[in-house]
Amino acid sequence: MIKLLIVLAVLFLAVCLFFLYLSMSTKKPELGIVNNHLLPCPESPNCVSSEAGTDRAHFVEPIAFTQLPEDVEQLLLGVLTGMGGHVVEQKQDYIHAEFTSRIFRFVDDVEIRIDEKHKAVHIRSASRVGYSDFGVNTKRVQQIKRRLSTVFQVAQ
Repeated sequence: MIKLLIVLAVLFLAVCLFFLYLSMSTKKPELGIVNNHLLPCPESPNCVSSEAGTDRAHFVEPIAFTQLPEDVEQLLLGVLTGMGGHVVEQKQDYIHAEFTSRIFRFVDDVEIRIDEKHKAVHIRSASRVGYSDFGVNTKRVQQIKRRLSTVFQVAQ
């Protein structure tokens, strides 16, 4: 019985160390706007995007707005930071924020492109490591949409 507990403890420690290693990954993600669009999602299921041309498995609807783009940008910054995101880049019509998971400290990237011409907020949320995200990015985008729709209704 003692040997079994020791084996399980060692196995548990190995798994924890593996996840710790993954969370400290310095893999720099490919981010940004190319040809006026956020980059497409990779084949893995740990990414969602609202950009045209995104396949069905990765697609989420963009967020429509009626406010001035500058006001939308400020509202988005408040929503992202209110959800625990850390804004690492902000320029005209583009926001990049990082979200870090609580336990294993995995970093996910959220990118937002404000499309003034079509009055739409395009969003891309992707995990930096791993293959599956267990729906975390989809849930995050849904939460951003819920919070933003609430703020939009109050602001109108």
